[in-house]
Amino acid sequence: MVLSYATGLAVSRGVTALSLVPLLALSLYINAKQAFVLWMRRSGPSPARAGGVFLLQLSAATLLLLAVFGSSLTRLLPFVLVPVLYLLLLKAAGEHAFVTEIAGFALLALSSLVARFAASGVVDSSLFAAVALFFAAGVFKVRVHLKRKPFERVLTGLYVLFCLAAYGVMGVQPILLLPLLDTLLFAVFPYRVRLKTLGWMEVGKGIAFLLLAAFFY
Repeated sequence: MVLSYATGLAVSRGVTALSLVPLLALSLYINAKQAFVLWMRRSGPSPARAGGVFLLQLSAATLLLLAVFGSSLTRLLPFVLVPVLYLLLLKAAGEHAFVTEIAGFALLALSSLVARFAASGVVDSSLFAAVALFFAAGVFKVRVHLKRKPFERVLTGLYVLFCLAAYGVMGVQPILLLPLLDTLLFAVFPYRVRLKTLGWMEVGKGIAFLLLAAFFY
């Protein structure tokens, strides 16, 4: 989420103290997931209290965004469908379902849209899609790491090609996808690496994406 938000600020080329406030609101939204899961599963000592915490976090985050954006926040309303979809998939399919994980990365990528809006007043749906497509590739790489089956490897390769095609349609410079060469290489030659190390590699690729976006978006 932080890397996505930083990408939104980087391509806007203008950072103020006010443009950093929405990051706090987004953190509240994301952290509300834990309370939502406890409430949904009716687990823990008091599911009702978990539901209250969930609604409190949502309310506090929304008030923060209203304080920053005012009535212009309505311009972001269509993108509310992304967190709604994620919560529905979380309940229906479970946290670790493939579609839920993809939706989760799309949810985190929304921070780039909010950051861009906070810094420049632009609602940049192409940036949101570009960020979401890039980071979602991590889901495919982890699946290859865990299963190492031909289906996952072929699917990962096709996804990288799909990202290239989607960037072309959106008019986004394909050089932003350069870090995904590692993902493509991993699909062809799934080398041995610890899952924790793989995670840090994905963070490194995210930083590389951020730098490329700052120069080429």
